[in-house]
Amino acid sequence: MASHRRKFWLLLFSGALVAIGVAAFLALKPDWIKLPPCLFHETTGLYCPGCGSTRALQRLLHGDVLGAFRHNLLVVPGLVAVFYLYVCELIDLWRGESRFRASFLQIGRAALVLLIAYAVLRNLPL
Repeated sequence: MASHRRKFWLLLFSGALVAIGVAAFLALKPDWIKLPPCLFHETTGLYCPGCGSTRALQRLLHGDVLGAFRHNLLVVPGLVAVFYLYVCELIDLWRGESRFRASFLQIGRAALVLLIAYAVLRNLPL
């Protein structure tokens, strides 16, 4: 039980630290600092599933949800899914159990298929 509580506090603290760090970097970034380009797109000319995600996160931090969808269609639902899994894991750890590893494999497979399909679809000449 004590091990689960330690994991709970570690997960809570590290999640908060990551969220604050990303929010501070993207929300407080001066205009003269350019966001990095996607190396895959620069090299191949194709869009990867992550192309535009940094800009989408920045748009979300400024309250522009539609702008986030324009930059990368999967960022908003992906963040909702990650936040949901994060909260579920915190609740499970607080209760003294952890089912993360079993559900991670199932969700990981579905996410991989979705990312591959999204990468193919966003590079079709429509």
